[in-house]
Parts: sequence; structure tokens; C-alpha cells
Amino acid sequence: MVRAVFAVVAAVLLCAGSAVPEITGRMSTKQVTVSAASTDEIAARVNATRRSKGRATLTRSAKLDKAAMGHARDMARRGYFSHKAPDGTMPRARTLRAGYRACLVAENIAYRWRTPEQVVTDWMNSPKHREIMLLREVTEFGVGYASGDFWVLVVARPGC
Repeated sequence: MVRAVFAVVAAVLLCAGSAVPEITGRMSTKQVTVSAASTDEIAARVNATRRSKGRATLTRSAKLDKAAMGHARDMARRGYFSHKAPDGTMPRARTLRAGYRACLVAENIAYRWRTPEQVVTDWMNSPKHREIMLLREVTEFGVGYASGDFWVLVVARPGC
């Protein structure tokens, strides 16, 4: 079963187009506050959705938050939208870099959705994204957001 899950890791991307405008600069204090509130709301909505579908809730991991936030900010800063960063790194490498050792990692990303409600609703309306959000094998998750409306959800199971 776990092997079948690895096929899901490359989630379908939610994007109106492949071109992403280049976004540069530092996040303001207001953006950081919005970011924290937005990621907290995504986290609450992911767990509420899991409960409503009979799945166990996930534990929020600071290390997975770090990996998700890093990827969201990297996409915003370098102007791309992909699970694969321009340097070739993928979700597993980003979680390892954040200090999280996992036997299973999956990622959802979204771009241009303005609210956490829109993001989670659209992930649930996409079969691949929904499958990742509802994976039975994962136990922890992290959420990232960056200015320009880049959203990242990383789900994982530690160890193995």
C-alpha cells in the first residue's frame, strides 16, 4: 500500500497558467501576521476535513511547517510554481533539509487562491489533492504560505 502512495506524491497542480510573475523583496510584518493566520486556518481546515471523512487528524510539525514555508517563499521569490524547485529539489529533500526524517512525504501546492477556504475546497475538488489530504498512512503535516498567494501543504509519516 505504501508503494502505491508514492505514485500520488506528484500532485496535480492548481494553477490558472504556468507562468508565475517574479516576486521579490522581504515580507512585511503585516504579511507575516497574515501568513501565520492563513497557515493556521489551512491546518484547522485540513484536520476538520479529515475528521469529516473518517480519517485521523494530523499533528502539526514545526519541521514540516519549515519545509512548507520555505518552499512557498522560494516559489514566490524565484517566480515558479512546481513541486520541483529550479535546483531540482523535491518535497522529500526539503523535509530532510528542515530536519525531518520521513518514510512517506506528499505535497499539495496552490497558487492564486486568496483564502484558506478556497485552497482547501479546491484541493478537495481535485482527486489527486484530495487523496493526499486524506492519506491514511500520514500522521503529521506542515503548512506554508507566501505573499503572492503561494500555498503549500506537506503531509508525512516520520521514521520507518
